[in-house]
Amino acid sequence: MYTKFEQTPGDGYVMKKQGLISIFVLGGLIGVLGIYVLAISLNAPSSGNLVLIGLLILLFAAFIFLGATRKLIIYPSRKIISYSKNFLSGTKEFSFDEFQGSLVAVTKNIGITVGNSLILEFNRNGKYKKIELARNISAKNQRIILEEIYQLMGIEQQ
Repeated sequence: MYTKFEQTPGDGYVMKKQGLISIFVLGGLIGVLGIYVLAISLNAPSSGNLVLIGLLILLFAAFIFLGATRKLIIYPSRKIISYSKNFLSGTKEFSFDEFQGSLVAVTKNIGITVGNSLILEFNRNGKYKKIELARNISAKNQRIILEEIYQLMGIEQQ
């Protein structure tokens, strides 16, 4: 029934990971680079800066992997969207009544599209909150995700 969401035990629908393979490939390559720089620095005399660079590269790879732990669950019967940015941050819940709409933010550099983000907007007590659902996915996948979210929420797509 849904291609971008899986039903959880109970009444929830969890969003499938988008671009998970590319996240692991990119994070893995950066991690290998960090290990390589560390290996070179440990064998070279007076290479304090290389050790620091290697550790920073590994830290960057860890942040990339951390982004793969993002989780969105929609509970149609409770009319709640539950969102966790990563496994280190807490879960935030938003009511369907707080939902304001969706946004596709496109990043361009010298007229060339270099990235995009799929965002849901909520109005909680007069403050706008944004949830980034996916980054750098195709327009077709963005459309499918939004269609399925609106279906699960039981509202007309804007």
